[in-house]
Amino acid sequence: MEQLRKEMQVLADPGIWVALAALLIPYAIGVALLLRVAG
Repeated sequence: MEQLRKEMQVLADPGIWVALAALLIPYAIGVALLLRVAG
């Protein structure tokens, strides 16, 4: 139960979301470009 609380605190950290966005946004752009070229 204590472990879950720690994980929730980590998820509440905005730095995590900034890092996730930095990884996901270029990936999403690349996928969109691939779909446009392939389509």
